[in-house]
Amino acid sequence: MPTTATECCCGGSVPGAAQEPSPGCPAGPDAGGGAGAAESVIGECPAAAPGAPGCPGEQPQVPGSGLCSPPPAGPCPQRQELEAKKEQLGRDRQRLDEAWQEMRLEKEKVIGAVQRVRKQQEMIRSTKELLAQKHAEGERALGEARRMQSEFWDKLQVLQQQEEQLKQQEEQLRQEQEQLKQQE
Repeated sequence: MPTTATECCCGGSVPGAAQEPSPGCPAGPDAGGGAGAAESVIGECPAAAPGAPGCPGEQPQVPGSGLCSPPPAGPCPQRQELEAKKEQLGRDRQRLDEAWQEMRLEKEKVIGAVQRVRKQQEMIRSTKELLAQKHAEGERALGEARRMQSEFWDKLQVLQQQEEQLKQQEEQLRQEQEQLKQQE
């Protein structure tokens, strides 16, 4: 039955990857340890202690004792690999958290920019409405000024005509006076 494990340096299995445990592994299912035994493997190699029962993998038995020979000295390479993977996952998680934080900050910047653009749009719309209103007022004032100018020209023409008539009347009066003087 496949379990989630990798092979330990001692030939046992360590949780982490789908693989059949080695036969006779003290952490395997035939060791009778079940999940609890598999969990004990995480801390150290299960057969690392001298005299571990059921020599797994290539570990030879000590002749005549029925015990496994001691494992090689030094840390378990699979444990080191698991620790390295754990550290890499921690770094990956940190980078992912930083990326999410950066994304949140970028989102806030975008929201702020959108709000500024909307505010500017509102100001432009308001200014546009005010300009349209002022333009309409200007058009009305211009129309009124043109009307007043037209009335002024009309009055000016009337006054000019009246002045011309007065000049003609004065000229006639002057001529009549001269004729009277000549007749006297």
